[in-house]
Amino acid sequence: MTRPRMAAPGAVDFEAKLRQLEAEHGRPRPAGAVSWEEHPQSREARLCRSGLELPEEDRDAILHDRLGATLALDKTKAFAAGRDSFLLLSGPTGRGKTLACAWMLANLGGYCVTGPKLVRLQASAGFDRSSRDQLDNLHSAHTVLLDELARDDDLQKHEKTAVFELINARLGAGKRTLVTTNRAPLYLLKRYESFVFNRLHAQGQTVMLEGEPDLRALRIARKRS
Repeated sequence: MTRPRMAAPGAVDFEAKLRQLEAEHGRPRPAGAVSWEEHPQSREARLCRSGLELPEEDRDAILHDRLGATLALDKTKAFAAGRDSFLLLSGPTGRGKTLACAWMLANLGGYCVTGPKLVRLQASAGFDRSSRDQLDNLHSAHTVLLDELARDDDLQKHEKTAVFELINARLGAGKRTLVTTNRAPLYLLKRYESFVFNRLHAQGQTVMLEGEPDLRALRIARKRS
């Protein structure tokens, strides 16, 4: 008989929390089901359904628990185990923002959308059934990642409306929303509605990754050495 693994004193048992969240979202784990750690294929299916594209190296690291410790990942794990509805990861490229969110999507399920794609879905939802269904999924899913928010200045006007409607709907329903951006929070406050971001701060947290190591640069350096 296999003994259940015990969490260290004071540590958060993330797997237990994730099982609880999955049960709350209407997908209880059957008795005797293997853990996510023992069955990476189930995580792979969740990651594929999410729509988030990752380099093969990053995907394998998530599926086989080879992610290195980062502030972004630590905060995302705490968010997954907690009760907040919103997490914003803000910082330059290469700080592990998207990779940390991919870990959560692989373990909990959910969807990923970028700002430009959200604008396209919003524009075509009125006449295209597929776009409308995708937009409905983004509004109703228990977990959504809005990746690379405010990346394109050319889309500012249209993106503002789409982001407002999505975030406002999800906050009102108490759904979990992760946002990554290379922009500073003050820039987002000016670009989008202050009403929405005031609610975001009230229902979650913002994590600044400005001083964190550049993981992409470190990876390139390792490959060259």
